[in-house]
Amino acid sequence: MATQASRRFRTRRRLAASSPSPASSLIALVDILSALRQRMPLPSLSLRWSSPTSSLPLPTKREQVEEDPAVIAALVASSNGSNLITASTLPPAWQHSPYTLTSYRFIPLSRPGKLVGSIFEAHNEFLNIQTHLAPLLLFLLSLFFPSAMSTLLPFPFTPLNSASTTHADLTSTLFTLAAMLCLGSSVIWHTMSGCAHQKTMRMCARVDYVGIGWLISASISTIILYSYAPSASYPDLSLHPAAYPLLALCLITAIMGTVFPFMKWFDRYENRASTLLRLRLDISCVSLSCPILLSLILTSSFLRSVCLLIILTNQHASPTEHITPTLTSCGIGVIFYALHIPERFFISGSAHEHHHMHAKSLAKWAERMESVGFGSHAIWHLFIALGIAQWRAALPAMREGVVLRALS
Repeated sequence: MATQASRRFRTRRRLAASSPSPASSLIALVDILSALRQRMPLPSLSLRWSSPTSSLPLPTKREQVEEDPAVIAALVASSNGSNLITASTLPPAWQHSPYTLTSYRFIPLSRPGKLVGSIFEAHNEFLNIQTHLAPLLLFLLSLFFPSAMSTLLPFPFTPLNSASTTHADLTSTLFTLAAMLCLGSSVIWHTMSGCAHQKTMRMCARVDYVGIGWLISASISTIILYSYAPSASYPDLSLHPAAYPLLALCLITAIMGTVFPFMKWFDRYENRASTLLRLRLDISCVSLSCPILLSLILTSSFLRSVCLLIILTNQHASPTEHITPTLTSCGIGVIFYALHIPERFFISGSAHEHHHMHAKSLAKWAERMESVGFGSHAIWHLFIALGIAQWRAALPAMREGVVLRALS
């Protein structure tokens, strides 16, 4: 009996060992699911609900980019964009001027209303925005209400001359549109320079260069269009044949100014933060006018060439009837911008506080200027806007001086 009992016990134990237990069944099920997942990967969203924090949404790609510790620290310092911060708190990619230390915005892209509203708030980009926003609105209104703009404003403003020819209207309108593109792109950049999303901020910086290229090319095109206006030799053509390759050269320059800012070599941090990069682009576009003006003289009649030189350096006309003031205004603005006047003097005084008796006073004045953005960039904007208005006012004189005198 004992032998039979022991046999039954051994048989029961052997069967129990051979039969799958709940634990072994669970392990086998996990192995099967793992093998299936390797062969047929499940969607990533299916893992979302197995997480203890499944009630929280997964971070988007844009939010993952903004998880840089410096960006997070700046957002905390700015109270998610509600307060202004200093350059010491600002991430390096947002530090565009070594002479500006305070009144920086750092607004997340998730607050577009705050970004747009900052246009009318005090910060170190306020005047940079307003100095181009105001002329942009003036030019925009002049397109739709030309007669009202010439009578309602307390200062002289030349609207588009609706009484002139269609050719002249087209030239003036094209220049005005290019000027509005330049001013508008500048407003976009200086507004979005306080955006905490780096890719968006960089994109708007590139857009700013695009507007500059089109404005310079359009300015040179006005000289070509008025210099090669229809003549008695080519009554059936809208322009002299020599004008088309020159206009094509202007178009190529504008396209290059549109494409280059979006290239990787252009967007390097050391290039983007440099004032000389912007000046090199401007000078490269302006230098296009030299061979164009030379070709105008070589391919035109003597009378037309003399008229062209008269209109470029006319000393007998009023200040708004020639383009010399435009070149002067832009030149003065470039000097302020390239030399960082006046902020370089304030920052040098505050940086050497122990060497200057009035360093604290200079530091206070620097903070006051930075609180509204009064610096070399805003001064440069003023002279650029003035130069645009002067060039636009000179268009009727260019048309009369080059076309009418040459054809007389």
